[in-house]
Amino acid sequence: MSDFPQADESFDSVAHFFIEDVKSRRFHYHLLRLRSMAGLTDQDVEELGELGRLVFQNGQAEDQAAKIKNRPDASGLAVTLASIVYRMAPDATSAPAPDLKRVLMGALTGAYLSTGGIPNHDGPTLACLGAIAGAVTVALGAFTMDAISQVPLDDYVRTQD
Repeated sequence: MSDFPQADESFDSVAHFFIEDVKSRRFHYHLLRLRSMAGLTDQDVEELGELGRLVFQNGQAEDQAAKIKNRPDASGLAVTLASIVYRMAPDATSAPAPDLKRVLMGALTGAYLSTGGIPNHDGPTLACLGAIAGAVTVALGAFTMDAISQVPLDDYVRTQD
């Protein structure tokens, strides 16, 4: 039996909570939700709030990301989110340069996996894995779709070589 027999319900739960928090129109609410579900501490929330402000206002968030990454008592999710932002700094990756705001929001969306009520999996681990998956998806999404458009669709989706 699958570890995730309720994937559709988990998807609905994650989407519901994320949309609810987006509608609040405050970045801070994402962090508060993840504090209760994924192990962020009050200091994490404060420092990630500043990271978000820097990302959205000017994109220069490397120093704040490094501060969070290097704090010995930072939660796993705080380090994961900061590491993603740090890695997306200009010239830090071979991936195409995506919009850092979108990558951060993709990471937060993925971290909401911790709200999906998936049994036998702890929220902090799910949040970290989801954050990585969400960030990679956003970071490489446009590149991927462009690469796919370079070949006929029938060739791309064919299941035989």
